[in-house]
Amino acid sequence: MAETKVERTAPTVLFELDGEQIKLDPHRPGRAYARLVRHERPLWALTGDLRGNGWNIVQTAHDYDLPVSAMRAVVAYYQSEPQFIDALLLLNDDAFESFGSA
Repeated sequence: MAETKVERTAPTVLFELDGEQIKLDPHRPGRAYARLVRHERPLWALTGDLRGNGWNIVQTAHDYDLPVSAMRAVVAYYQSEPQFIDALLLLNDDAFESFGSA
């Protein structure tokens, strides 16, 4: 059987602020799974944490051992296209609630 060669291309930069780049995750398609490039953190997780602590970027930066500039980039990207991350967080919340009531 012939071997199929899969080439992975570098994901496109979706957003950049103060040197912090946000790109698509090459392993999970869709903007809901965008990641901080240098820190390899998913934006949906950081945004969920921000929501839980009243959008305190300093606290979330500390919690994840990230620079505050990274959190500013997360918030700026989220504000530009909230629908993708909101949809993923809504699905995660629904799955969690369904699991808890089973």
